[in-house]
Amino acid sequence: MKKTINPEVRQELDEANWDDLLPRLLKYAQSNCRKIRWIGNIVADPEELVEEAIALAYGVGKNNGYRAWNKEKFPNLHDFLLTIINSIISHLNEHHNKFPSDGIEDQEISSASPNPEKVFIQKDGIIDLKNAIGYKGKYSDTFGEHTVYIIHGINNSKGIQIIFDVLTNLFDKLDPEFKVTLKSLKCD
Repeated sequence: MKKTINPEVRQELDEANWDDLLPRLLKYAQSNCRKIRWIGNIVADPEELVEEAIALAYGVGKNNGYRAWNKEKFPNLHDFLLTIINSIISHLNEHHNKFPSDGIEDQEISSASPNPEKVFIQKDGIIDLKNAIGYKGKYSDTFGEHTVYIIHGINNSKGIQIIFDVLTNLFDKLDPEFKVTLKSLKCD
């Protein structure tokens, strides 16, 4: 069943300052596309993400998709569209990350992420999650160079992903805190 867009929302979308919004949305989508490429080897087109977010706001997304604009929660159109972009990226990530049902420590480790500095599992002592694999690496975007820890794991047969992302110039200060947090993570 196709949902109908609220006429007031439709008018606000039609009258939006797209000359201001589009470049900001595109910059955000580009940054996130670089991250998901690095994190999970997922290739996404930033322009397509922005186009789909706008189409979903209008109620004409893929498969007649529609995202209702909750103006109490997101009074500004830019923030609302960012949540749609995040949702699309999350959906892409869910469908690209398939986790094994057995423990990872018995399997060959190969990185889906380009050039991680370090790959680790439970027996390496950095994490206590039994069915998890972690990466430490770097990437750059318009804000500078980032150092990240990325953990993919299984908790009660559901895939989880944990990301610590910080600008590299702050990493040495925060790394001990990240390591304590990583060691404290437990799954049922």
